[in-house]
Amino acid sequence: MKKKYKIDIEKSFKVHTVLLIAMGVLINVLLPRAVIALNLPLYLDNIGSVIAAALGGPIPGMVTAFTSNYLGYFGEPSAIMFGVLTVTMAYLASLLSQHGLLRQKKGYFLLWSMMVLIGGAVGSIMGWYLYGETVGGTIAAPYVFYLVDLGVDGFCAQFLGDVFLDVIDKGITVLLVALFLHYFPKRLREVFPLSYVYGCSEEDLEKEYQKRKTPYTGISVFNKVMIIVSIALVILAVVVTCYSAGTYLTYQFSVNHDTYALFGYIVQLIGLEFVIIIFTVIISSWMTYETLTKPLNAIVSHSEQFSHSEQEKWLNTEQWKNRYVVKTKDEIQVLYDTICASEEMISQKVIRIRENESKLKKLSEIDLMTNVKNRGSGEKEIIHLLKEGKTGLFCLLDCDKFKKINDTYGHIVGDKVLIEIAEKLKKVCHPQDILLRLGGDEFAIYKCDIHDENKAMEFFHLLFDYIQDISVEEMADEKVSISLGASFYTGDINITFDDLYRQADFALYESKKTTGSAANIYHKN
Repeated sequence: MKKKYKIDIEKSFKVHTVLLIAMGVLINVLLPRAVIALNLPLYLDNIGSVIAAALGGPIPGMVTAFTSNYLGYFGEPSAIMFGVLTVTMAYLASLLSQHGLLRQKKGYFLLWSMMVLIGGAVGSIMGWYLYGETVGGTIAAPYVFYLVDLGVDGFCAQFLGDVFLDVIDKGITVLLVALFLHYFPKRLREVFPLSYVYGCSEEDLEKEYQKRKTPYTGISVFNKVMIIVSIALVILAVVVTCYSAGTYLTYQFSVNHDTYALFGYIVQLIGLEFVIIIFTVIISSWMTYETLTKPLNAIVSHSEQFSHSEQEKWLNTEQWKNRYVVKTKDEIQVLYDTICASEEMISQKVIRIRENESKLKKLSEIDLMTNVKNRGSGEKEIIHLLKEGKTGLFCLLDCDKFKKINDTYGHIVGDKVLIEIAEKLKKVCHPQDILLRLGGDEFAIYKCDIHDENKAMEFFHLLFDYIQDISVEEMADEKVSISLGASFYTGDINITFDDLYRQADFALYESKKTTGSAANIYHKN
């Protein structure tokens, strides 16, 4: 019984659970009437309360048990006392249900044993003294008188007869409950506080258990509050019972010495206190859920969602926009408001961090002067394409007589020339191409869409036309020209970036022998 399934507290206060209690009461009241009409020696007055407890949890089960017991035996003071026994059986059934034992044969055997012990054994002892030590005062009379005829004394005969009858009665009860839960409709699985435990496979239930598993260990705040309330009520009930019993002894019992009247008075008093305790716990549960558990669960759920989210996107998510807003006007709301403010601050800071990271990444990959890729990032991307077998044309180019430009017009003008060359290179490159500045006046291009010399020559002529249009004010009418060397990559896995670079550099050297813009493609000898 280590695993305990979570009760959906919210469903305990919904109309479906009220209908479940009403159904349980109806079964508990009408079925015994039918049994009496058929003249069968059975009770069958716990089926509805056990079903309510299995599907609804302890409170619905206990309310069903006590209400149906009181209605079934209205006007009998002893009915209140026996109601305590039926409530105990309902509570035990809810515990077994919470631990998933009512999905197993051993769980039903355990339930049957406990119900026989409480209803048969304890109930028999209570009845013996409640009814003035009368032999054969219950529907187990035929069995009792049979034992008396065999020489068994009155108390033992009554006890054994009641237990024997209860073994049969509770056996039928447990069997009917087992059949009901085994064939519980799947469409009703999410209707009642514990109904999701039934109508599914063990694998589905395990997934459900993990989904509903709380992040804290031990009992919840709700249960702690209920334990405190229950203990306080029990202490109060004990004090009231002792005080009332003492008063009765002083003013009534001392006069008439009627033990049965004293016992009946205490029984009714305990029953009345029990009713008050149950309904006080119900009201306390509802108030605690609305003002404490529901807001705290919202905060826990909200925090978990935030911790598993992309925090820079959090403020735009549906979870944030549609969050449960806590308005309890107490410490819980202060906690909620503080958490929300912290999440907003964290989200905004993460956004700024991501923006800075993006800027830094861009700065680390871009040549700041020409705004094209630098050697590190460009070379890395080309190597990646080579590993993927992406064929194309690798071009290596530089500005003719660039040292002379720097010496004649100065480095500022030289930088302007490089910027203009970079702009022209961008115009002849497609988005899938890779353009980078290797350093100084040297650039490189990897063209993914060129695989033959005809297209390569078209590309060179287009590039030279663009370069021809470069005009730098400080250089008057002097034209800029470039030299270009190229090498095809045909998908050979043995060819590396360095190999392509050497081949293109060799072709570039050949181009420099020609005056003005020129290009050469590397060919193997």
